[in-house]
Amino acid sequence: MAPLFETARSFVLFDTDEPKPGRTQRRLLCLPDELAIDDKCRILHDEGVHVLLCGALSKASECHLVEYGIEVHSFLLGDIDEVVKCFRQSDAGGLLRLTMPGRRRYRGGPGHARNSSPCNGGACLRSTNKES
Repeated sequence: MAPLFETARSFVLFDTDEPKPGRTQRRLLCLPDELAIDDKCRILHDEGVHVLLCGALSKASECHLVEYGIEVHSFLLGDIDEVVKCFRQSDAGGLLRLTMPGRRRYRGGPGHARNSSPCNGGACLRSTNKES
């Protein structure tokens, strides 16, 4: 996982639904350079992102993401596949062992954005059941 959301240009999107035959469970989303943070958050929302697993980010970015209804789990280290697997197996609580040193008091969880953040080349979980 990359260290900072604000400089992220690519995101790996993982579907939360069970994989269907002939359908990929993950895809890469690349964004243009120098995109405003609000635009980046809006694009993630428009792509159906509900949960963001990532390295560090600013409080301002975190607030933008939460305003778009995106659950944020930040200050995570490790291989993207390992982080996603850990999240899926034990929901947010299992991410504690992947939390950056100095951030071990992980208090994330559904709807909780404190001590959590977006991704910089991180993992985004999205539902394929988009609602209007």
